[in-house]
Amino acid sequence: MTGTTNLDGFAVRRPSAEPVVIEANRLFSQHLLIVGQTGSGKSTSAVALLNALMRQNQTGIILDPTGEYAHLPHAVVGKLGDNAFIDFAKLSADQLAEIIGIDDDIVVAMVSAAMTSLRLAYNVLHQETPYVKVGVSWTDYEAQLERLHDFPRPYDIRLLPDQLLEECVQPASDAEADFSLLGQQYDRPRQRQLVPVLAAVRKFLADPTMQRLFRLPRPKRRSEQAHVDTSAKTQYDVVYLLTMFAAMKAQHRFLVIDLSALRSNLKVGKLVVSTLAATLLAIKTNLPHTVPIVLTVDEAHRYLTEAASHVGWVDQDGLSRVAREGRKAGLYLMLTTQSPLDLPSQLLGEFGNLLVHRVTTIDELSKLPIVNDIGKELAQQNVGEATFVGNGFEEPLTVTMVRAGDVQHDTASPQFKK
Repeated sequence: MTGTTNLDGFAVRRPSAEPVVIEANRLFSQHLLIVGQTGSGKSTSAVALLNALMRQNQTGIILDPTGEYAHLPHAVVGKLGDNAFIDFAKLSADQLAEIIGIDDDIVVAMVSAAMTSLRLAYNVLHQETPYVKVGVSWTDYEAQLERLHDFPRPYDIRLLPDQLLEECVQPASDAEADFSLLGQQYDRPRQRQLVPVLAAVRKFLADPTMQRLFRLPRPKRRSEQAHVDTSAKTQYDVVYLLTMFAAMKAQHRFLVIDLSALRSNLKVGKLVVSTLAATLLAIKTNLPHTVPIVLTVDEAHRYLTEAASHVGWVDQDGLSRVAREGRKAGLYLMLTTQSPLDLPSQLLGEFGNLLVHRVTTIDELSKLPIVNDIGKELAQQNVGEATFVGNGFEEPLTVTMVRAGDVQHDTASPQFKK
């Protein structure tokens, strides 16, 4: 694969062993899907492609759910929970609610309202207490909202449980109701219904893993002064890292976002991958100038949110949005997955080019109609052998992928010993 120069050893054709050079613009004329059984060489192929891009100063970003790409040379690594974090203030109400485990639409709307109230309290009123809505006029409230900007503003998330209770306001009795106010009294039954939600929010805020991932402040305790951890290492906002790499051509480097801290929490892992993909798309869309970026996600099928499987809801999944909208912003996907059956049809259809390693079942082959004529050959491919097919190839091109010479990337399974 090359933009202007040949990259010797990237791939060789069988059986002649002559080097095959594939233009980057040809391979990524559309998104690229690498598919094949476990152990067939998918990750090795992805690393070889990324290494070829890196050698040409092209920009590659890897969302690495397992941490196996974090040890690659020439990588700038942001490890969530260690030297990198996702700013909780940049999460939408839907994203925050999903992480906490809130799925009731009415309560999600209350979370959104509470976040706005806390932003008003922190940024407009400059107070360290919840925003009390009882007795506040709509006129004053709307004037305060005008002083907030559209982009995310910091707020004290530790106050979220108390603020949710403040959102439960209502008019007084019929004779005394004043609808020019946000509320005149608390809706006590509604507050009692929130008890399980408040418990979930407090559990989230107290979770050490969540505190590291989203840089949450410690929950306040009475009579406790603000705690400053002077031993903590420097941390970088992942959005800053994404913006830095998206804004200019990489200098023989690629960015790895190590998400291995989420391996045991697949639900949050899915949301984080979706959020970062959507964030990168927004960054690329808003940049005044753009450079091509290849966004890679290994074993991507594990990290698609439920929204990716539902017609009409696909736009709520970050990877699906990149697949549909990324090319016009110069953002190209390279996903690996064990089976095409793991991807919803509407997402699979966005990949114009495929690199197919060994695929054996009839159901899998039927999901890839473009390879119907070579299904038998695909089933017999050895480890490292793969076939390029798609819009960038007039006919299938079978190659043996060669490991990048300066990259150590060991994905072999442990072997039994005598």
